[in-house]
Amino acid sequence: MAFYTDLSDVYDALFPVSEAQRALFERLLAGGRVLRVADAGCGSGAQLLPFAAAGSECVGFDPDPALVARARAKLAPFPRVRVETGGFSDVSRIVTDPADLLLCLGNSLVHVPQEEAARFLRDAAGVTAGGGEILLQILNYERLLLGKITSLPLMQADEGAIEFRRSYVWEGNRKVRFQT
Repeated sequence: MAFYTDLSDVYDALFPVSEAQRALFERLLAGGRVLRVADAGCGSGAQLLPFAAAGSECVGFDPDPALVARARAKLAPFPRVRVETGGFSDVSRIVTDPADLLLCLGNSLVHVPQEEAARFLRDAAGVTAGGGEILLQILNYERLLLGKITSLPLMQADEGAIEFRRSYVWEGNRKVRFQT
C-alpha cells in the first residue's frame, strides 16, 4: 500500500471528514448506544476522533503503517483507543470485543478482491453481533459504469500545491482498475 504511504502527509487535507459525516457521528453519539467503535481502513484516524473524544472505546486498523502511525499520534490523548496495522481480513483478530458500530468509510472496501470483501462483511457481522451496526460507504459503481464515467473530480490540498487525480479503467462489467 505504498500509494497511501506516499499520501500520508496530506491524507487529512485530501480526505477530510465531511460535515455530513460529522453530523451523522453526532447523531449516533447522541443516541447513547455507541460505546465501542471499530474503524476498518481507518486511515489517519480522523473519523474515530469524534467517538474517542466522546469517551467511546475505539479500535482502528489500516494496512498502511504510515497512516497507522498518524492515527496513533492523532488519537494518543485518548486512553480508550487502540490502532493496529491490519487489513480487512484481520477484523476478527483486531476487534476482540463486540462493536456497537463498525465503520468502513471512504470507499476503502473496493480496494480488495471480491472474495476478501465478502469475508470481511461476514466477519464484520460477527464482531457487531448483538445489535451492533455496520456503516459502510462506497461509490455507486453501477452509476459510474452505466454513465460511462471514467474519472472523479480533481481533489486539491495545500492551496492547490497537491493534486489528486482519479480515473477508472473498466475491465468488463464487474471489474474496474483504479488509477491515480
